[in-house]
Amino acid sequence: MAIIDKKRVNQNFSRGAKTYDNYAQVQKHMADKLEIFVHGSKKQYNILEVGCGTGIFSQKILKRFPNSKIDLLDISPAMVETAKEKLGDSPNLNFIVEDVENYNPEKKYDLIFSNATFQWIDDQMRLFNHLYSLLDYGGKIAFSTFGNKTYFELRESLSTLDPELKYSQKFVKLDEMTEITNKNFRILAADEDFFIEKFENVMAFLKAIKGIGSNSALSNKRNFTREKFKALDKIYRDKFGDKNIINVTNHLLYMVLEKVKMRDENLK
Repeated sequence: MAIIDKKRVNQNFSRGAKTYDNYAQVQKHMADKLEIFVHGSKKQYNILEVGCGTGIFSQKILKRFPNSKIDLLDISPAMVETAKEKLGDSPNLNFIVEDVENYNPEKKYDLIFSNATFQWIDDQMRLFNHLYSLLDYGGKIAFSTFGNKTYFELRESLSTLDPELKYSQKFVKLDEMTEITNKNFRILAADEDFFIEKFENVMAFLKAIKGIGSNSALSNKRNFTREKFKALDKIYRDKFGDKNIINVTNHLLYMVLEKVKMRDENLK
């Protein structure tokens, strides 16, 4: 499995910050679905959003919890600046440029949200152990991420064309995510759905990936000659489309978790 290069991810997302919203139809769908799982009875919470991006889900958090203190964190400075422009000035918003795996505030959070971000972190177990440390007891995490069937058409087509050409990013199964999170958290909700995009051709699909800064997972791009693009498009179209369009599957996972004491903590 390829290791995700955080520096490269940062650079790609920073380049894609201005065009992100034009191509982020899947992420907007995920945000709408994730919002269904967002609940809270208190008037004020300490909230962290991991991977705020351009502020697509941040807007929903701010609307739902207008009196809460909200920290919006992203690894990309350009994404954070775009979110600032979209959300405007508010004394309740705090923008942070940081990798969540290196983020260690003194305070604890009541709620952590993340939309379409966790797939960019290699070690999911380490991630959720860290998120556990950021939450107060009884605190909750609500997140969306991509499942293992995402872009399966592209993977199969690339493999047919040339085994050296790969979409290297690994996406997890829902049962794998359940196993990871069940160690530290009580699982309050777990769901999945599929969002099918349609593109004129493979080039248009890859342009959309680049438009949101997600092109860092496509390996050996220098080996893509014009002839290989044509061959890839034909393979993809024959298997997963027709003469007019190609289909692109996005497999989407949603979970809500509650922090409970780990077994070893109960023994202290």
